[in-house]
Amino acid sequence: MLIITKNEEKNIRACLESVKWANEIVIIDSYSQDATLTICKEYTDKIILQEWQGYSAQKNIGHAHCKNNWILSIDADERVSPTLHEEIEHVIKSNQFSAYRIFIRDYMFGKWIEYGSWPQQCHIRLYHKNAAAWQSAVHEKLVIQGDVGILTSPLLHYSHLTINKFMMKMNTYTDIEARRWYEEGIRKNWSIIIFSSIRIFCLEYIQRQGFRDKGHGFVLAILMSVYHFLARIKLWELWYKHDRGISQ
Repeated sequence: MLIITKNEEKNIRACLESVKWANEIVIIDSYSQDATLTICKEYTDKIILQEWQGYSAQKNIGHAHCKNNWILSIDADERVSPTLHEEIEHVIKSNQFSAYRIFIRDYMFGKWIEYGSWPQQCHIRLYHKNAAAWQSAVHEKLVIQGDVGILTSPLLHYSHLTINKFMMKMNTYTDIEARRWYEEGIRKNWSIIIFSSIRIFCLEYIQRQGFRDKGHGFVLAILMSVYHFLARIKLWELWYKHDRGISQ
């Protein structure tokens, strides 16, 4: 079990309760200043303090400290249900695949989201230690050597409990994405930025039937469009300052 943390006192106990059956729980903490570490010590003694290096770097550090062959990577705001636990126990005994994708079920603004792109999230979270490595600065992903299966039970995600928290996370993620694109030399055309942002709203709200989640679906479609737009105008800002020699 691998979990990265920083100031997660509101989430971490419920997360750890849901995985206390694990043979090993490894925590990579970025020097939390709240009660996170105190709570974690009730569940594990494998706590590594590590200055923040980025999502993939933190998880690769944790990966190196895991002793078991199979690793389940979850976030502090996620929960493993009893049915998912049973399925995990079953598949790791079979050794049929090198890794497994798990569907993510999101609880946002007081409601389980049923439509839009959110229920379609299916990420590799369970993997054999010798067959994987983490990559990417944000929206980190696992590169797997071997075949990947899919589990049927979802991982429960309580990330965006309020719109304010969504906006805070969106600001952080778009900063990272814009900086990565800038360092890779990528530029975005203004007309494409505008029309692609409108397209994201239509995709989320109409094509993927976000409207069926009523007010939640409308708000999420707007926020996803804003996320898309914000990452790209932050990139535009970086290039604008670069081209004019303005200090960043």
